[in-house]
Parts: sequence; structure tokens; C-alpha cells
Amino acid sequence: MEVPRMNSIELDDTEQLALPYTPDWQSLTTTFSVASDLVASLTQREERAPLGETLRVRGEWSLVLSRGPATELRNALRTIDDTPVRIPFWPAVDALDGPFGSRWWMGYTQGDSAGEVGNVTWEQSAVGQRVPTLLGYLDGSPSFRAITPELVEVGVRWQESSESNQALTLATEYFTTGPSIGAITRYVFPFSPNWLSAQEPGSVLVNARRDFIGPHREAAAEVYPQVGTRAPRLRFTLSIADAGRLVRFFSDRKGSVEPFWLPGSLSEVELASNTSSGSANVTLVDASPIEDFSYIAFLHGAGQFTARKILSRVGNVLTLDSSPGDLAARATLVCTLALVRFASNDLTVKWNWPIADVDVAFTEVNEYASPTGDTLQTKLGDLPARALVFKLDYGGSETLRLATWDAGLISPYGGFDEGFDEGFEKGVLYDAAAAAHNEIQDGPAWDRQTASFRCRYTAENPLRRVILGTSTERVWLTVMEVTPGDPWTNERTLFSGVVTDVSFDGAFLDVEAQAGGMALDRRVPRTLLQLTDNHELFTAENGLDRGEWTFSATLTGISGRTLTFGSISKPGGLPTVGANYFALGYIERPSGASFERIAVASSTALSAGSLTVELVRTLSDTPSTPESGWSLIPGYDGSFETAADKFDNADRFGGFPFVPASNPSIIPKKKDATAAGKK
Repeated sequence: MEVPRMNSIELDDTEQLALPYTPDWQSLTTTFSVASDLVASLTQREERAPLGETLRVRGEWSLVLSRGPATELRNALRTIDDTPVRIPFWPAVDALDGPFGSRWWMGYTQGDSAGEVGNVTWEQSAVGQRVPTLLGYLDGSPSFRAITPELVEVGVRWQESSESNQALTLATEYFTTGPSIGAITRYVFPFSPNWLSAQEPGSVLVNARRDFIGPHREAAAEVYPQVGTRAPRLRFTLSIADAGRLVRFFSDRKGSVEPFWLPGSLSEVELASNTSSGSANVTLVDASPIEDFSYIAFLHGAGQFTARKILSRVGNVLTLDSSPGDLAARATLVCTLALVRFASNDLTVKWNWPIADVDVAFTEVNEYASPTGDTLQTKLGDLPARALVFKLDYGGSETLRLATWDAGLISPYGGFDEGFDEGFEKGVLYDAAAAAHNEIQDGPAWDRQTASFRCRYTAENPLRRVILGTSTERVWLTVMEVTPGDPWTNERTLFSGVVTDVSFDGAFLDVEAQAGGMALDRRVPRTLLQLTDNHELFTAENGLDRGEWTFSATLTGISGRTLTFGSISKPGGLPTVGANYFALGYIERPSGASFERIAVASSTALSAGSLTVELVRTLSDTPSTPESGWSLIPGYDGSFETAADKFDNADRFGGFPFVPASNPSIIPKKKDATAAGKK
């Protein structure tokens, strides 16, 4: 499929716009991110868990185009609307065995004018000049700046937005392991900083809160017991291949979730003599700067370093967990080794092909050992991945299942949501979707929760019935946290309750829900001394069977709120159906996606086998006629006469028909205030 310049293409049955112009390499920046969750205590203890398994990519760069391509690009942007844009990932250009890949590649030949490419093809396994591509959207409108009347500089910002099978892929890499923490393997950061740039290896963070209250001279302080954490910020200059390795290391560590070893990069101590591969002892000139640090790094060679654990220290002699090898004292930089994580879930790379510059911030984590009463990777530190699953259920007839994971999740058979698939014990699929709960507030009891929920509007969403006023059943919202897998495991219910309010925010729905126990706060009807019936029609107290009073009918005509029915029947035979027989009752559409239950305002008498009813509102859509399967349910005004004459149910009438219209009362005789009192 040939696509000259920016044109409409169709890949994976999706219409897209291609932007195949070559960039100005002096301003190409890409940010890689990983979805994760971090909760930190005031003592700097952390819980970190990944919320996805693939990288997200966004970037910005500039294009220098001749007037022809620039004009075509500008004109294409006028009709782009919400069309996704396919962008070449230019840092991986022509890398047949490079570190990056994707589902779709762009093969091309270089054009004659600035920024142009020619003979563009879209393939899943291109050869020759090629570049992997990603799918997303332009992040804002591109800027156009004329350099000359013939050349235009275009600034582009772009955000990836696609299914997980369209994500950027990374080549498999193997990294060196450092000292283990108990049985936990920790890897070593694979690169040394570029000392042509200034480095910041010495920052220390302390979590403290201080505030001046009133005019007092001393600040009110709140500092919890903690050890200050180092926060180095280092700069690296890498080849394209090494930049790919760094992105892979960042992805494998799940962004800021999993810690790793990083040399302090400061020459804190010196070797007093060369080390030997046959000895685990090393002698320092002065070991006091190490203080109580238990890990050490030896930087040697071209950016290489060796990480070791200090088992004991006697004077200036350290005994390590194993020999560091043969190291020359004068050519080795010795520093402490820090257990750190990436300070952010974003990793930004500035590309100036064929090299890349990266500025990385790290944060030390106090996870050198499990604290008393807690366990690393179970209660603290880097925890297993987790996802949220949401279930919206409308009376058991309509169910929407959503998952906040890169791909859909399968529920376990016999667990939270039973299912059966192809003869194997599996659950049902929860589709990957944009959904989140905002707040879940706990009350004094477990069943007094309230929750906020947000999702996209779709035609299959049961919440549409609440919005349109066609809901005749409650919509239940269930929120669970699970460990992703096929099927998922470790399910934990965070909330289950009834949807109480739905509002629109553009294409999104904001939902409020209450747990079942909140129903105890609602006002409950009680028996009143009144002329009308205290019992609702077809309840246990009323005693009538709804099925015996459901009239089957065929819709033969429709005009606005007025519907005409024929072929009317009732179990046990038709009674005399007079005018307004169905007033205060309701009609039901055939079951299925279009099911509705709407109250009847008035109805005509049955004549020649047909009648008309007027609804309180119009149907959500116009059905075709004739259509069978409709139901008519008669109305009940609560009077004794209707119960006796229409429903032959006087014995179960729950009112007081013989109470006077006005309540009798006794007026006490007033005492004569003129009578003389006793002395």
C-alpha cells in the first residue's frame, strides 16, 4: 500500500492518518512511561505496584518541510477531527536488529525535498530502509514557522494511544545482578555517567514538615523517625543501542517500582593496595567515610563497576561477600552502593542521532532488609502488579465488564464472576477500557461505603438507562482489585453498591454509588389510617400474581406518545376493558437491548380487538410495526372500588374504606375561669 506524504491509510481495519516526514534531529525528544501506583509513609516506607505491562510513549520534534509538503500537512490537519495518527519512531530508523520494534513498520526511500520520503509502504516485516511506527494522536495543534518563503519548520507533539498489541516492543536484554536482599535478586544499573557534564550525586532527602504558626520565632516541626535518602541526578550520553538498553532496563524495573543498585559516583574512599581475585578482603586508606553503609562499588575500566556487600569491617580492612577481582588501586574509584529506584515513572531521552542524551533522577529506598513485622515484596517495597475490574449489572439482564489493564482480563471460574469457555473452567472476559474509581469512602460500618466512578459512554453501558430515565431495575456497581493473569488471582472487593446518580461530562460518565447498608437511611413507608390501599399492586401483601394480569399484545401503530395495540390476550380470558383501564399502569417492550418500561397516562376502551394507550413519554427509539411480544399491565388507583370491581381483590384490600372523610375529635370543656378558688 503506497502512501505519499500525509494521507489516509487503513491498518487493522482502522482509518488513520500517516505522518511520514523525517525529523530535524536537533530537537527530537521522546518520553517513555510506565503506569504504576506509589504510596509513601511519613517514615519514607513505600508500597509500589505496576498498573500496566507495556510502555507508553509520547514525544515532540520539529520538521523542516518544503512548501508543498507543508501545505499538504496543514490542509490535512483541517479535517483530522478525531482520526488517530501513525507516527514513525525515528530513533529506530534502519535498525534491522535494533533495540526497538512495533507491529507496523514503514518502508521508504528518501525524497528529493526537505523532510520528504517516497515510495512509502506499510508492512509488518519490512526490509531495507524502514522504521517502526506507533499509533496515537497529535497533542495539540502543530506549530508552523516559515524560515524562508520555501521552507517551513513544523513543531509536533504527539501522544501514543492504542491497544497493547500496537505498543513499542523492546529487544531482550540481560543485565548484571548485584548483591541480593535476602532471597530477592537486585540488578545493577548498567551505565556510568558522562563526566563531561556536571553530575549531582550528593543530594539527600529528609521528609520533614515545618510551618510558622502565628508570629512565633520558632517553626512548628513534624519529623518522623527516618534515615535520609540519597537522591542522585546523573546525566548519560549513549549510543542508540545503549539508549535502547536503558529503556529496556527502565521497562524491566516497571518504571519507579522495582529498586536496583547504583554506585554513588563520588570517590568516597581509596584503595590502599591492589585487590586480588583470590581474596575477599580489601584494604582502604581510611574506611571511616563509609560509616555504617553495607554495600560498596568499585568503578574501573571503561565505565565498568563491581558491586559487593560488606560482611564485616575491622579498622580499614573490609571483608566482602566475594572477591572484587584484580583491581589496581590507582585506577579504581571506590564509592558506596545505593539501592535506588527511578524517581519518576517517566524517562525522557533527547535524540541527536546516532547518540542520545538522558538526564535521570534516582531516589534511594530504605529496603536493604525487611523491617520487623513486615515483608518486602509482600507488604512493602515493590509489590506484584495489580489491576482494577468493574462490573455494572442491570437487573441481571445487562452487564458491562471493564478492566484497567493493558489487555482484557479473565475472571476465575467459580470465583467473583462465574463463566464457562470451550469446555474449560474459565471465567468471563473483562475488556480493557478507560475506567477508574475516584473515591471510596468508608463509613462507621463495612456496609456504609460510598464510591465515585468514571467511565466512557457506550451504547452497551447499562448506565444509559439511568440517564434516559428508562431504568426499571437498580444498577449495581462492583469494584475489585486483582492480580492480573489468565485468569486473574487474589481478588479483593473494594466496593459493591447501588448506582444513585449519573452525570455527563462530555463523552464520560461520572457515577455516584452507595453500599447496600445505606438503604437503611431511606424512608420506609408505613401503614397509614387512610382510605386508599397501603399495599402496592402485585406485592405479597396485595396477593395478586403479576403474570395473571399481564396482557400480551402486538404493536400495530405508533405516533409520538400514542401507541396502538392489537391481538390482545390475557391468561384466563379478557375482562371488560373500558376507557383508562391501563391508566396508571405501564407497558413493556419486548426483552432485549431495547427493553423499556414506561407508565401509561391514559388508554381507550378495547374495541374490535384493539386499543390505544398514551404514554407519559416517548420511546427511546421508534420500533418497526407490527411487533409482537409487548406487555400491558393495568393500573391501580388504590381505591376500594377498583380493588373489588376491577381486580376482585376486596379481601386483600389494605386500606380503611370506612374511615370518615374528616377525623372526629373531642373538644374538652373549658374550665370557668371566674370561679372562686380555695383559700
